[in-house]
Amino acid sequence: MRPLELRLRNFRSFHGEDHSFDFRDRRLIGVVGPIGSGKSTILDAIAFALYGRTPRIGRDTKSLIHQRADHAAVSLLFEVDGEIWESVRSLRRKGSSQHALYRLEEDSPLPPAEREKIAIEKISLKREVDSRIMELLGLDYDAFVRSVLLAQGRFAEFLNAPSGERNQVLKGVFGYERIDKIRDLAKGAADEAESEVSKLEIRLKDARTVEARLAEHRKELAGHDARFEQLEAVRPDFDELTERIKAVDKSREKAETRLKDLHSRTEELPDRTEAERTLEQAALARTKLATAKKKLEEASKRLDETREAVESEEFKERERSWEQASKQAVLLGHQEKNVEQAAEEVSNTIDAVAECERKVKQAGSAAEKAASDLKEAEAEKRQSASAWRRAEERLEDARHADMAGSLRQKLVAGDDCPVCEQPVHEVPARAESDTDTAKAVAREARSRHERANNHLLESKGTMSTARAEFEAAEQRLAESGKRLTEARIQGEEQQAGLDSLRDAIRCLLGEGDPATRLVEERADLDYFHQKAVQARQRQEARQNEFNQAVENEKGLQQQVSNLRARVGVLATLLDTGLEAPEDDPEAVRSALAVLRTEWKQNVSDLERTAEQERAKAGSDRERLAELKANYIVEGSIEAELAAVGAVRGQIQKEIKRNERRLAKTEGLAAEKEAWENIERLNRRLAKDLTDAKFIKFLLDEARSVLAGLGSEHFERLSSGRYRFTENGEFSVVDLNAAEWERGADSLSGGETFLASLGLALGLAEMVGRQGGRLDAFFLDEGFGTLDPEHLDLAMEGIESLVSDREQRLVVVVSHVPEVRERIEDLIELDNDSTTGDSRVITGGKR
Repeated sequence: MRPLELRLRNFRSFHGEDHSFDFRDRRLIGVVGPIGSGKSTILDAIAFALYGRTPRIGRDTKSLIHQRADHAAVSLLFEVDGEIWESVRSLRRKGSSQHALYRLEEDSPLPPAEREKIAIEKISLKREVDSRIMELLGLDYDAFVRSVLLAQGRFAEFLNAPSGERNQVLKGVFGYERIDKIRDLAKGAADEAESEVSKLEIRLKDARTVEARLAEHRKELAGHDARFEQLEAVRPDFDELTERIKAVDKSREKAETRLKDLHSRTEELPDRTEAERTLEQAALARTKLATAKKKLEEASKRLDETREAVESEEFKERERSWEQASKQAVLLGHQEKNVEQAAEEVSNTIDAVAECERKVKQAGSAAEKAASDLKEAEAEKRQSASAWRRAEERLEDARHADMAGSLRQKLVAGDDCPVCEQPVHEVPARAESDTDTAKAVAREARSRHERANNHLLESKGTMSTARAEFEAAEQRLAESGKRLTEARIQGEEQQAGLDSLRDAIRCLLGEGDPATRLVEERADLDYFHQKAVQARQRQEARQNEFNQAVENEKGLQQQVSNLRARVGVLATLLDTGLEAPEDDPEAVRSALAVLRTEWKQNVSDLERTAEQERAKAGSDRERLAELKANYIVEGSIEAELAAVGAVRGQIQKEIKRNERRLAKTEGLAAEKEAWENIERLNRRLAKDLTDAKFIKFLLDEARSVLAGLGSEHFERLSSGRYRFTENGEFSVVDLNAAEWERGADSLSGGETFLASLGLALGLAEMVGRQGGRLDAFFLDEGFGTLDPEHLDLAMEGIESLVSDREQRLVVVVSHVPEVRERIEDLIELDNDSTTGDSRVITGGKR
């Protein structure tokens, strides 16, 4: 696999339309730039285009979309064994991803959308795309990132991988998976041959069974032929006896059928006692029906009378008056509650007025006391102010005296005064200082004045509060008086409304207590309603009785009609000329007596006739039975002939069919032997090509060669210190410690990178020698752990990957300056100063 062109759109840090990287005619490429400029993203894009995942992100592909975009796309154009392929994968934050793989007729510089139109093969489902790419590269994802793309921080995965995983990588790198396909094909061919052998064995066994069956059928056919000729000879005797028996049986069967019909319908003859009881019950039902009808008419008359009384206008007027009075009574109850509430409101308001008068008196007394306290505070403030002023004057005099004393010490008679600049004629005498005492007196006076002032402020506040409370109390008193007047007026109005409602109820129901009159009037009205309900119930009961009587009468009358009909049907059956009787019970009873007599006579005559006909057919039946016993297995002579003929025909068909089947089995034994040889050959081939044999041999050889080539590179990269063991387990031999063997996990970070690089160089060399399908190698960082000497050796090893193979592509990602200086063909990236997006400086699409 050799990459030709990579395109990115909104992939990780690459924002916007296609960012293109052309790898055609390029061999060793260095990807350089500051941290975060998108260097590793180029390798991520190649891995994602091929396998739909990346070494750093794995399967969380939504995070590969640029943070300011809703979708991303990657396409990789690459060559495998002379065929041009393009893998296109796109991601969406909402919705499903899309995957496509195209095979092109030739390498084309057209954009991906145009190349899709000229594709000669297209694969669009993700599973099929992934499977085809693994088939083309010969590597699954894990093998790819361990041998072809050494991602940042994953250099040592192949080195530290278990032996089984290394074998899988080597199988993919060298195309040994094709041996697995050959083995699978051999197994399939062997299974197919085994299946054919099994089929042929079944056919041969069937042929032997057919030969035995054919001999049996021929013997059986001879016996059936003799049987058929014997039956044909006695057939006339069977026909004559059968016809005579049929004639006699017909006469007998007619009599027996008639007799059987009479016997089967004997139970239909009505019982005399049951018929008499039915007729008596019918007469009684007619009487009960007449009585029920009369009672129903009386109950209906009473119901009409009570309905007329209840539905009269006078009764309806009484009900309307009661309903109005009931409504007034409800209002009366509410009004009585209103009157009680109004009286309670007047009482509460009187109490509130008394409370307000009391609080007005209290507030007035408080205001008078606050006024008196205010006068005292004002007098006290005036006195303290006067005392403070006198103390301040004394303090000022004391200070002047002190200054004069100080100044006197500096004065000289005849000189100018330093204060007033006048000539000093005579120096004043020294005076005693009393400044400290004056200060103490002044402080005490000032303190008394401040206390007096505070007392005055408190008195003014108290006075203001007392006046406000007095005014508020007077206001509440006025409002309470107003509410008392309103409450008394409201109470009078509620009482007037109550009296009006009581008068209205008296007008509707008459004099007396309204509640009592309502109950009495309702009881009287309910009495009339109850009478109407009782009348309706009696009428309904009588109606039900009448309906039941009608039903009973109908049922019994139907039974009488049924008796009459049964007599007519049975008389018709006897064919005696007896006519059906009337519905009169006596006529039915007489007809039943005649019917029973004639019924017995008919039964006796039919039994005698059937016995006579049965005796006539006795001898013929005995002769026919003798013939059947000698010549017929089951059924008639015709059935026996037909059965024997059918068996003969079936046997003849089986003989012809088996003869045809035997003709088709010629040569089966030789064909079976040929398929058995094919099965043995393919079983042996599949057994020899198992992982435990041939592939193990190839992989052991590959690991041994890889250990040798890797050791050469590792020894050179480590300045002669390390090699790998020769057993293909890739343990490390420390040449500076008496060739001590140690595990690869004991190496330092830089040494691990050199060991992994040595193996990668050896693997690439082996692929080149064998003409393998991997013409690309990708290395991401890892140089930062190397000193200058080993860095130079590592670069020489990388350069050797392309020196002996013209079509190979090696891409090295690094931020180490020495790597940048060593590689001429660079892809230089940078960050956008505003957005932080990746920018291609040089080495992009050419």
